[in-house]
Amino acid sequence: MKPQKSRFEISGPTEKFLKNIDLVLGVASAIAVVFDAYPYTMFYHSRFV
Repeated sequence: MKPQKSRFEISGPTEKFLKNIDLVLGVASAIAVVFDAYPYTMFYHSRFV
């Protein structure tokens, strides 16, 4: 009997896409912190961690 697939399980390409988006948000957040761009640090954060 095959184990049931979780309803929260995502496919490989979708996971890779989300990780790339997360990477871009992380880099944008780091740049916003370095340049002291306060309002942008609130919007550029990772939601997938």
